[in-house]
Amino acid sequence: MEKRTVLTATAITAGLLSAGCGDEEEPLTKAEFIEQADAICAATNEEIEPVYDAIWAGYEDVDQEYPAVHEDIFRRWSDGMDDLAPIVAAQLDDIDDLPPPADDQDFVDEVLAAQRADLEAFVEIVHAAADGDESARQAMETADPFVESDRQLQAYGLEVCGRQDLSLIHI
Repeated sequence: MEKRTVLTATAITAGLLSAGCGDEEEPLTKAEFIEQADAICAATNEEIEPVYDAIWAGYEDVDQEYPAVHEDIFRRWSDGMDDLAPIVAAQLDDIDDLPPPADDQDFVDEVLAAQRADLEAFVEIVHAAADGDESARQAMETADPFVESDRQLQAYGLEVCGRQDLSLIHI
């Protein structure tokens, strides 16, 4: 299940990136914001599941330490990111329509900016890893660009968005 973390991390963390806008509507209460954002993230997780399954299809019982397997997994992640990006973009658009609580606007803006930067970095790392960049491959195996902003989301009270075991793919 650790591998699922990356896709979940990508979608969940990306999901709150744009929640800071909503000039036409009254701001939501914190509870309403959390409930609606988490519902969007949950729906996105369902959309992401088939992409995740395609990336890992056939690798459930394979020695992932084998170099040829590594190469294929990096390529699959890169291809998967091409499928994930539109899903995550749609999620961002949906959450962007939620007006955050007025008292939490600065916090939401800061976390969302961090999440957007984290997502951008993650997509670049995945593609670079597929192209053979060893530092990107190491980052995929050992780093989590979303760890701090996810912790902030969890502390804020989100139960779906930002929830993960704070690790990447561990191949």
